[in-house]
Amino acid sequence: QEKIATTLESMNDAVARAEQYRAQLERQGLPPRISGHDRDVWEIANEAWRYINSSVSLYQLCYHSFHPVISYQHLMLGKLSFHLGRSKACMENLETALHGLAVAFGTHSRHFLVEAAENLLARARREFPLD
Repeated sequence: QEKIATTLESMNDAVARAEQYRAQLERQGLPPRISGHDRDVWEIANEAWRYINSSVSLYQLCYHSFHPVISYQHLMLGKLSFHLGRSKACMENLETALHGLAVAFGTHSRHFLVEAAENLLARARREFPLD
């Protein structure tokens, strides 16, 4: 009976640690079911998103709000947001990028950045229809 009690205690401890770990992942925004290489890629993409997001305000100090550099940063944020499943941030950044690129290159431009933003925004609207 003592051995069973010890085993149950260690199982309860393992479950409690797993729940704490899951809660920590959810607070960080990390999907709890990924591991290994996918987890590493997710963490790198999330770090890149945070870096680019923080750098946009610095670029806005140097360039006007419709400068192609700022629009490109929003495009990258939109792309990373799409792959990270952040639907609201994805839509906002892609729409901002598209608007800025339209101002910079013209509303009927076939510039590759304009086409990339349009294509990704259309894809995001299909995959995140209710957001």
